[in-house]
Order: sequence, then structure tokens, then C-alpha cells
Amino acid sequence: MVLTAEGNAYVAACQEALALIRQASSRLRRGQQVRILLSCTPGFAVQWLVPRLQSFQDEAPTVDVQISTTNRKVDLWHEDVHFAVRHGLGETPQGACSVPLLTDELVPVCSPRLIAPRRRAVLTDITSSRLLHDEHREDWRLWCLSANVQDIDTQRGMVFAGSNGVVEAALGGRGVALVRRSLIEPELAARRLVEVQVPALRTPLGYHLLYREATLRASPMCAFFDWLVKQARLSQ
Repeated sequence: MVLTAEGNAYVAACQEALALIRQASSRLRRGQQVRILLSCTPGFAVQWLVPRLQSFQDEAPTVDVQISTTNRKVDLWHEDVHFAVRHGLGETPQGACSVPLLTDELVPVCSPRLIAPRRRAVLTDITSSRLLHDEHREDWRLWCLSANVQDIDTQRGMVFAGSNGVVEAALGGRGVALVRRSLIEPELAARRLVEVQVPALRTPLGYHLLYREATLRASPMCAFFDWLVKQARLSQ
């Protein structure tokens, strides 16, 4: 079929109108986007939050979650942030709200490459391997005290600036790490890391969600809060 000149003009006008509609729809979507600003520790962000975040984006496609990572204290009143996740005893800034997310249970883990095929990792794998440390904590010393293990030099081994480096080194077969179970669930499930068959170290510390009460008055903020708390409960 061959269009007349009038037909061609009509098609061109329709295409132009459709293009304008698409542009207007795009502007409308951008105007409806909601930003949630979350401040959290690097280890929590990389090892726990990011692997789960897509499920929230699927539930709320018009909400953008913007993550900044730091270990320092947060000022919910003077910083551009809606929520903060911090590790500690749950100290709450005056006037703020706090909800516990993840408790601390530290477990010794290593790469399956460090042990013989089909063998379980046991205490001797710790005593005969390099220890992997986070420079900000004395977890191995505390674990030895808790487990009544006396023949391990907790000062030896490799030291990293944060838990991300410790986990990466363990995945690479560089030694045995003492890390929070809640942050390495995917690695344990896929047997990229295996748990040493020894007692875990439980501490009074944990990850806590900090926010202002007024933040939850907006429905997108409330939806993100509910999702985050639910994900934490599922991973305990």
C-alpha cells in the first residue's frame, strides 16, 4: 500500500505526537521518583544490603535508594540522610529512634581450598592456617577466650582495614577469617566459604537502624523501613 501525500503527513504528525507523549511521560516519571538516602557501614552495604536491594527496587520501582558508606557517627538532623545503619551496642542519638537489625554471631570460616575434599573444617585448620583480622577489633582474641583455646597466637596473620577485605581474603584462600554469619550467608550457602566446626562468638554488639520519627510519615520511607526490618528478620 502506498500512502498519499496527505497520508504521509498524517503519519508524520502522529509520530511527532507520540514522541511528545513519550517525553512527557518520561518527565512525569522523573518527577514521581522518590529518593531515600541511607548511610551505612561499608561491610553492611557490600555484604548484606546490596545483594538484597533488588527485591525492594522490584517492589518500589519509583523509589531510588542512594547509599553512602562510612563508620563515623551520623547526625540525622543536619546531614542529608533519612536512615542510618551503624554497628555497636545500639546507642541512640537524643530524639532519634533505633531498631535492632542484626545481632552479632561471629564464626570462623575459610575457603574449601584450605581443607581436603569432603572433609569438614576443624580446630586444627585454625591453628595451622594464617589468621585474617579486621584492624578495628580483637575478635580472634575474644574468640579464643570464649572457646577456651590457648594455643593460637592471635597477633599473627594478615590485617585489613575492614570486614570486606577480610571476606575477600578468605574467599581467595588466604587464611581463616572470623566474620559475622549474617553477612556471609550467600557464600556459606554456595560453599564458597565453609564454617569451621567450632563454637561461634556471640557478642552484645549488632547492627541498628537509626532514623527520625518524622521520616516514617512518608509512605515510601515507611515501605523501605518495613522491607529492611523484614529482610533482617529473615536472615537471623
